Order: sequence, then structure tokens, then C-alpha cells
Amino acid sequence: MNIDQELLAGSIDLHTHSGPSLFPGSVDDFQLAEEARDVGMKAVLIKAHESTTVIRARLVGSHLPGIEVFGGLVLNHFVGG
Repeated sequence: MNIDQELLAGSIDLHTHSGPSLFPGSVDDFQLAEEARDVGMKAVLIKAHESTTVIRARLVGSHLPGIEVFGGLVLNHFVGG
């Protein structure tokens, strides 16, 4: 295990933006969760400016064992403020 994996082991990222999204990103939801799991993280929270991510998180979490995936709703102008 390298130093990055030691630091990330068991951690939870509470602020991630992945695709699909109206805004360009580097990874989709599945890639995000898989990369986080592979470095030993416990969970990720998927966020989006334009919609809820609860359903996306449930889908990813049900198909990718070994990591918890959460979603939510960002209350900004795209969803009514």
C-alpha cells in the first residue's frame, strides 16, 4: 500500500461531481466509485448542479460492491433555488 492509499483508506468524499452532467467532467459515476473503491475509500457522495443524484447513486451502489455511494440535491438555480 502506498502513502496515498494509506491516507485515503476508509475515507469518505462528500463533494464529487461526475457524469452524466450538463457540465464536462473527467469521469462518470461508475468510474468515480470504482476509482475510490480501488484506493480503499469507504464512500463517495455524488453531486450535480442540475438535478438530484439519489437515483444515480443507488444504481452505481447496487452494481459496484465494496463502496457506499450516496446522492443528494444541491439547492441552486437549476433546481429552483
